[in-house]
Amino acid sequence: MIRELRIGVGRSDRTQAMIESRIRFGSADAVVDSPSHEELFRRAFDLELYDVAELSLSNFIVMTAAGQCGYAALPIFTSRMFRHSTIYIRTDRGIKQPSDLKGRTIGVREFSNTATVTAKGLLSDVYSVRQQDISWRYGPVNPGEDRPIQRRIPPRIEAEAIEVGECLSDLLATGALDAIIAYSPPRCFQERQEQVARLFPDYRAHEMSYFSRSGVFPIMHLLGIRRSLADDAALCVDICETFERAKQDAMRALERLDALPVMLPWLSASVQDVQRVMGQDYWPYGLARNQAALLATLRWLAEQELIETAPRLNDLFAAPLQTWEPPSDPNDHQGNPYP
Repeated sequence: MIRELRIGVGRSDRTQAMIESRIRFGSADAVVDSPSHEELFRRAFDLELYDVAELSLSNFIVMTAAGQCGYAALPIFTSRMFRHSTIYIRTDRGIKQPSDLKGRTIGVREFSNTATVTAKGLLSDVYSVRQQDISWRYGPVNPGEDRPIQRRIPPRIEAEAIEVGECLSDLLATGALDAIIAYSPPRCFQERQEQVARLFPDYRAHEMSYFSRSGVFPIMHLLGIRRSLADDAALCVDICETFERAKQDAMRALERLDALPVMLPWLSASVQDVQRVMGQDYWPYGLARNQAALLATLRWLAEQELIETAPRLNDLFAAPLQTWEPPSDPNDHQGNPYP
C-alpha cells in the first residue's frame, strides 16, 4: 500500500530532483515542500508538520537530548559547510589572528545553530579560543529579521541579548561589537563598510588545511523522520535510497561539459580540485563515513554546554538505518577525527 508523506527540505542540487518529482519515492506518494531553512526548521521542530524533514544537526541533538524532538535521524546529510568564513571582525581592534578574539565581545544569532557551534568548535580545537574567553551578545544579524528562538544558552558564560530593534550587523559596523559569527554575510560586510572584514580572508586555504588534518567535512543539516514511522525499515531505506539517487543526479550534473548547470565558468576544474583533496564521493551519506564529523559535533555541543551528556550516536538514528550504507568508492579519502 502506497502511503502519503509530507516532506520538507531546503532547495539545493541534492534535493532538486525530488522537488521536481524527477526522482520519486518507491513506497510513498510524497508531497515535497521547500521553504526557507528558517521556516522549514520552525515548521519541523515547533509544529512537527512533516513526516520527513531536513533538520539543523545541532538543534536536533539539543532537542533530542532534552527529550523534546519528535524526529529520529536518517543518515542523509543535506547540508555541509566549513565555517571559517563565518567569523567577521573589526579591523581596528588589533585582531590579526584567532587568539586575538580572547577577551572580546562577539555577537551570534543563536548559540545552538550548527554554524555557530561549528565555528566555535573550530576556534577551540585549532586555535585554543574557548567560548568562556569571550563576552557574547545575541540577536538578529541584519535589520528587519525576527528575533531568533534561543533553544539553549550555555549557563556559564557572559551572554546578553541585544536590545529590541538592534541587529548584530549594525553593532559591528558602529564598533559596539568586536566580531560576529554569522552563517550568511552581514549587511555591513556585503556593503563593504570600512573596518569590517573576515577573520580568515583566505578561508578556503584554512578549510582545506583543516580537512587534510581532521578528515572532517562539517555537517550542518540531516534528515529526520517522524518517530512513529522510524521503525518502518522498508520506508526508511526507500527514503535514504531516494535521497542518494537525487545526490548522484546532482553529481552527474556537475560533471556535464555540454552546458554548465550553474554559473561557474571553471566548474569542472573546481569539482576535480575538490575530489583530489576530499575523495571522489566527498558528500557521503550513511553513518560509517560520517562518524568523525558527527562525533565532532557531539563533542562541541557538550564542550559548549548546550547538552549535559552527549547521547550515543546510534541513539540518534532510526534503528533500521544504523547499518545502512550507500555504495562507496574504496579509494575515497579516509580521515581521522580531529583530537
